Amino acid sequence: MTEQTSVTLSKQTRAGLGYWLEAVQMALQRIGFVAGARHVLVVPGHRSGVPDSALVMVQSVEGERYVMADLHPGKWVQDARVAGRGLLCRGRMEEHVSLTELALPERIALLRHPEMGATVTRLHGDSLSEGEIPNLAARATVFRLKRC
Repeated sequence: MTEQTSVTLSKQTRAGLGYWLEAVQMALQRIGFVAGARHVLVVPGHRSGVPDSALVMVQSVEGERYVMADLHPGKWVQDARVAGRGLLCRGRMEEHVSLTELALPERIALLRHPEMGATVTRLHGDSLSEGEIPNLAARATVFRLKRC
């Protein structure tokens, strides 16, 4: 996927100042500046095949890497499900990856892992009890990243 990556975000899911901040952060990463802890994930569109970019957080748990979508994900989640592959960019580093969606039992086990505590708090807004994690896992989308 060496195509020109476009900085397009769904205006329905990203409103106001957040939309522009993400667009600026993606543009900075595209020209080589690492801005923040997020990566740019480029996946081909599931209908058009045109590459679309999204800012994502990559989590490492026990040597495996994961990408978790927000509770109200954008179009990139559908595209990643269909394509099963993408290009992960951070600054000038590019890496072809395969994207495998985790099943519900795997998501529950991952969200219970101590290294995922900050991500769970970011998604939910505060810390969760052990009994509330399955409800969050049912609403969240998680992909396992593997280098191609």
